[in-house]
Amino acid sequence: MTLFTLLLFSTSVAELPQEPIPSELAAQTGPYLSENISSGARLVLSNGESYDVRPDDIEKASFWITPFPLDIEASDDPDYPYLIRNLNSNVAVHAKETSQPEK
Repeated sequence: MTLFTLLLFSTSVAELPQEPIPSELAAQTGPYLSENISSGARLVLSNGESYDVRPDDIEKASFWITPFPLDIEASDDPDYPYLIRNLNSNVAVHAKETSQPEK
């Protein structure tokens, strides 16, 4: 490889757009999914909040791969009062916040 080819290659790689790292993602969009536990039964967000997913929705959440931006809205289900929406796929699941263990 010639010096010209190496310089051209290194310049091209440096100019490629970089995927945001989780901390940059949070700064841009708010909370993101940090952990998907028990194949979608529990979701842990980047801000430390933890949610149990409604049993009917676990299958949908089981396919969620972290990290990705999300939105939390009120739902119409009193037992699972939150709707967590994957902003990449626009798929939403009903959830309820879990109690956080004492540290």
